[in-house]
Amino acid sequence: MRKLFLLLCIVGAAGACAQEYNVVMPGQKKVTTVDSTGTVTTQVVSDYESDLIQYRSGTWYYQGKTMSEEEFVAKMKAECQPAYEKFQSSVRKRKTGVVLASVGGATMAVGAGLMIWGGATADYIYYTEGGYNYKRLDWNWQMISGLCMLVGGGAVLIGGVATILVVAPDCKRKAHHIYNRECASKEPPLTMNFGVTENGIGMALNF
Repeated sequence: MRKLFLLLCIVGAAGACAQEYNVVMPGQKKVTTVDSTGTVTTQVVSDYESDLIQYRSGTWYYQGKTMSEEEFVAKMKAECQPAYEKFQSSVRKRKTGVVLASVGGATMAVGAGLMIWGGATADYIYYTEGGYNYKRLDWNWQMISGLCMLVGGGAVLIGGVATILVVAPDCKRKAHHIYNRECASKEPPLTMNFGVTENGIGMALNF
């Protein structure tokens, strides 16, 4: 059992290393070379003909390099208005989420205060049932209002937090998808090269 656990750990570590050091991002490619001694070397290098952008773990990658958020926004604003608008919608949604969360939290705090105040000043109703004496709290307007504010404020708070943590980041992630789909140059440009070969002058068409 211990050997099996060790084996799983080794395999997992190897997989993690492979993901960390051998990932080919959009805008990159693998190049394998063989030197004079027969040593094979594989490297991940930038493919500067690619104009795709990838977003992963809060970071944008472009042509094999990381992009800051400011660089990403500037590129979207200059080259792809649909992607820029999508990104800006994430900023607006995040601000809305912050406002909702603040209002919801404040409403819950006031509601809790009313509940405490109402409980401290509430009267009790005494009654007899089945030969036993009972008493129960007589809910006053403070307690009822406080409970309503707690429930309503909690709903608003949850909506605001969900907007901040889920909705706004989702819009931000989708911005680069819009750029890749609508604005990126997915195909390398058509080029024509001339050169001298063993048989004379040669012409190559690259696309």
